[in-house]
Amino acid sequence: MKLLNVLLILAVITFLVIVLLHFVLRLCKNRYYHGFVEDDLLKNEPDAGANNLIFDVNSDTRKYIKRYIIRKSSYETAVVCNYNEHYNDIAYYITCFNRRKKPIAIYRVRENRTTTASRIIRVSKRTKYANIWISSVNGIVLNTNELMPVPKIRLFLDSLFRGIGFFAFEYIVVYILVSYILGKQAKPFFESFYFMILLGVCGLFALLMFIFGFVKRKKKNWINRGRSIVSYEFI
Repeated sequence: MKLLNVLLILAVITFLVIVLLHFVLRLCKNRYYHGFVEDDLLKNEPDAGANNLIFDVNSDTRKYIKRYIIRKSSYETAVVCNYNEHYNDIAYYITCFNRRKKPIAIYRVRENRTTTASRIIRVSKRTKYANIWISSVNGIVLNTNELMPVPKIRLFLDSLFRGIGFFAFEYIVVYILVSYILGKQAKPFFESFYFMILLGVCGLFALLMFIFGFVKRKKKNWINRGRSIVSYEFI
């Protein structure tokens, strides 16, 4: 039993350390090719229960989109872009930021046969700021993506930590439940072959969690290389 108690303490420490590492390291955190650019707020125009925040673009996007509007109401938040000219085809990324200028979402927008203004593009209600980056204009590709792919080693480590943490959590739950249900009969069970089988099953679940978690994150990472979190197509 002393060995099992030691293993319980190690399982608790392992679980807490992995939870802490998950929030500190954030191995699968989205990273972007472009950092935040402070666009100039020209004016705030109230309009029928909504605020229209008009921004002047300060990045290279200005060659194609000089200004955009973040329209905020109690029901939704939307972005409208002012194009410099009519385009047969234009695609761009809208990266949304919260009040602390932290990215919260990214949208890929594509329009064909445009006027000088885009459609109304709904974005996250938490959007306070936005940056726009051109993907392609009239068949000329400028940026293939805005989301950076996560290195495979980070995907592997994140999945591995989750698998180990899950096994530690399973051991803690099994130990507590067996001790509570069996009471004084718990010691013979812990020393039996059945307990080893139970731990083997827990280990199998943890292994499956690691494998499927890694495959899922790898697939998501591959998808993000070709498109953004949300896409809009206006033909």
